[in-house]
Amino acid sequence: MFLSDLPSPIAAFVSAARSKDGGTILSSLHSVDVIVDGRREHRGTEIGAWGERLGAGSFVLRPVGARRRQDDIVVTLWVELDGERRPTESLVDFHFRMDAGRLVQIRIDPTPCPWVPAPVSNYVRATNCGDLVALLSTFAHDALVNDQLRDYWGKLEIEAWAARDIIGEHLTMRVVDSVHHYGHVIVTAHVDGTFDKRGLPDPLAMAFYFSAHGDKIVQLIILRNQSGT
Repeated sequence: MFLSDLPSPIAAFVSAARSKDGGTILSSLHSVDVIVDGRREHRGTEIGAWGERLGAGSFVLRPVGARRRQDDIVVTLWVELDGERRPTESLVDFHFRMDAGRLVQIRIDPTPCPWVPAPVSNYVRATNCGDLVALLSTFAHDALVNDQLRDYWGKLEIEAWAARDIIGEHLTMRVVDSVHHYGHVIVTAHVDGTFDKRGLPDPLAMAFYFSAHGDKIVQLIILRNQSGT
């Protein structure tokens, strides 16, 4: 499922967690019976204390995908934590359970992210953070992007493409697989955003074919992944 399809109680929680709106976080948890965070269960007044810590945490949460899994709706969040030396990032799955339109349970699990080299990791991070400057910095000055069979040569064309189709559409990508092939990296990602989703599969799987030289991307080809992985 797409993020735009989330039931309103889940959407309210995710939006509040992203914006650090403590009041809305607490109000969205009023019907929750249990929160399982790692190996610890929170019930009763502990749920409110957990919500307050979430609102006051020194990290940023950005949703990058949603899917149904059995009785749960799973929302993957990109977590940025400011450490003493450098920011660290990870993916966390929030498993939400609904009952009669009420949010009744949340379970939080870290989710493994397939390893990718630094230029690709930087591209994914910049995309999920909506940072155009950081996104452009991942490319060589004369790089080529081919998105759905259309070429964009060099930083100026890539900037216009990224501003319109990546940042402008609030694109996010959850990496689900990566293949390393003779120095190239093929990434499969579930993609979400504010683009027109009519007629598209859910989840929308895209293949990103990265070629890098040193620490810069010199070629990126983006195609629909018909395998639906």
